[in-house]
Amino acid sequence: MRNRWRRMGGVAALLVVCACGLATRAWSSQLAIPSVSPSDSMLGGNVVALPLNPITALFHNPAQLTQIPNSFTVGALAIPFHPRYANPQGYDNTSRELPLVPNFAYSTDRWAPFSVGFGAYGSLGFSYNFDPDPSRGVPNKFFTELVVISLAPSIAYSFDSHWHLGVSLNPSYGRLRLKYPSPFGRLDIDARGPGVFATAGLLYTPTPSLSLGLSYKTPGAIFMFGNARVAGQGDNTMVTFRVPQSVEWGLAYHLTDRLTVVAQARWTDFSVFEETRLDFDHRSFLDRNAVGDARDRIRLGGGIRYA
Repeated sequence: MRNRWRRMGGVAALLVVCACGLATRAWSSQLAIPSVSPSDSMLGGNVVALPLNPITALFHNPAQLTQIPNSFTVGALAIPFHPRYANPQGYDNTSRELPLVPNFAYSTDRWAPFSVGFGAYGSLGFSYNFDPDPSRGVPNKFFTELVVISLAPSIAYSFDSHWHLGVSLNPSYGRLRLKYPSPFGRLDIDARGPGVFATAGLLYTPTPSLSLGLSYKTPGAIFMFGNARVAGQGDNTMVTFRVPQSVEWGLAYHLTDRLTVVAQARWTDFSVFEETRLDFDHRSFLDRNAVGDARDRIRLGGGIRYA
């Protein structure tokens, strides 16, 4: 009997793991997005060396604030997302989601020689919503939504006309909502809480036509606390979500006043997702690391911009 309950607990934990991210099917950009606005998305996020506006500077390379005039930007990025779930009982459903990621940023040189910026953006997200079909082994709707919003108070300084340095502190707030069937009954979680990471950037402009950029996002963590219910019985839960560190480096070359070419590489420490963990106060058999096999990745990219 004890072994049976252990097996059922393992199955439930596996369902929780899937609900926390469908790790075997998730693309990296769903968990660590490469861009935050339409302007940098059009270049595939390859703008670590190309100042565009305050929000792209705060997200990619805060050193770019020294090259951006006093300005305010506000916008949103909508990302179509169509995850699919199928099981051996014949259930096959596609969830059609359109997460909306708002952003805003402000930059000023009022405190010259320092350039200052402030903004916010959605940095992480995951969402799906599948319909129930009891005849095919899905008795209830299952739903997951993970949202993290990060602030970005930043400061930058120019050592001379060529070398520029910027840093940004990124206090964050996350929320995980989860509804999922398990061998013990319906599992419901609503957890939220704070976290923090930081970003540092360097911009080198040896000529008016060429700029080189380097930025580093530190590892971080978001600690979400909340209520959980298993088959209607209450519990408390804690989700420790690990934010991966990443390094971006690249160049931007202005072929003409209107035509610019960019190239970039980005390394992301995705393996840290293995340390993301879900814990329960009273049902410790559901405690689990959310990802079992995550691997670091290098992403290469480039683009052409014509204004």
